[in-house]
Amino acid sequence: MNSNINPTPKISNSIAISDAQTQRICEAAEVLYHSQNYDAALRLFYEAWLTLPKPQMQQQSSEIILSLIGNTYYQLAKYEPAIEAFRSALACQQTDRRAFVLLRLGQALFDSNEDTQARTYLQKAYRLGGARLFELEENKYLNIIRGLI
Repeated sequence: MNSNINPTPKISNSIAISDAQTQRICEAAEVLYHSQNYDAALRLFYEAWLTLPKPQMQQQSSEIILSLIGNTYYQLAKYEPAIEAFRSALACQQTDRRAFVLLRLGQALFDSNEDTQARTYLQKAYRLGGARLFELEENKYLNIIRGLI
């Protein structure tokens, strides 16, 4: 598991999911996530994904849920599915979580030894979120783009 990383923001405070059932599932997953019960949280985040009307990728909440799935995989140090979830999130309608998605995608790529791609996404994250986005992250992620910013 990854320690020293910025936790996912609280769903109830920062994410508005339009469907009440999906919101409740995500809130329950959030409790599990913050208890570090990542496998159970992941199951619930996927359940929330399945509650979205099809096509899911076009729903307002799709980027949010996919970023939560990706972040949970990232916490489990399962970088390949994290990368897939974050890339899928980037294909959805953009929300205010875009900088976070780019950051986590860059981190997962970096931790998978894909430095070139990691630099690209970390630099994009920095452009959107600034230095503040990196404050709680390990220095290695900012160091890889220091010459580019």
